[in-house]
Amino acid sequence: MKISEEMAKAVYEAKSSLDEVPNDLINAYAERLMGAILTPKGIEGSASYSMFQALKSNVYQFAAAKSYTQMKSLTESLLDENGKLRTWTEFRKAALEINDEQVMQWLAAEYQNAIACSEMAYKWQHIEKEKHTLPYLQYVTAHDGRVRPAHAAMDGTVRLIDDHYWNQYYPPNGWNCRCTVKQLRDATVTPSDDLYHPTEQEVPKLFRFNPGKERMAFPKDHPYFIDTPKDVLKQGLKLM
Repeated sequence: MKISEEMAKAVYEAKSSLDEVPNDLINAYAERLMGAILTPKGIEGSASYSMFQALKSNVYQFAAAKSYTQMKSLTESLLDENGKLRTWTEFRKAALEINDEQVMQWLAAEYQNAIACSEMAYKWQHIEKEKHTLPYLQYVTAHDGRVRPAHAAMDGTVRLIDDHYWNQYYPPNGWNCRCTVKQLRDATVTPSDDLYHPTEQEVPKLFRFNPGKERMAFPKDHPYFIDTPKDVLKQGLKLM
């Protein structure tokens, strides 16, 4: 991404962190990730439109946090392991690795995750709407050889829609997770003692949230958000 290269040059010329995260970089990430968010069929003021706006706000803040994290990594790479300023050639090599990680590796995974989370967020709206006549949810995997063991262990689990179980294990539950839920009218609830509780290695903390309830594709405790200043997140919102 050309914008990433330009930021690397600006950081090296300043020999310190930039005063502000480049708007162009935030916009580039946000516009890319917004391509993963389903456009609502509902009109302005509808529940679907409200969900779309919430997801959009989350994506722009995430894009700002991602850009800030990238800039911070570049700034930290100005010095070598001995605390000496790197030459431009040395720094450029380090910057290329950082930019490649953010743009070529993580962005693709984040895009796919945004698709899954937005789909499940809209699905949750429908679930809530129908819960008085269809009060149960069943965890459903793709039922093929690619299903992860932990997800297979949760397959068939039935709990009431308002059960706190869905606060942590409502899909997606990992990168490229294909699990979903099925809403039921009548069902036998899985006893608490029979529930499978995945380890953090099986279902990372990053995925232990309900995108429909929290109305976001990227949770508040995502690593990008942890050290990002509030004014940077506000910067992202202003670019919406």
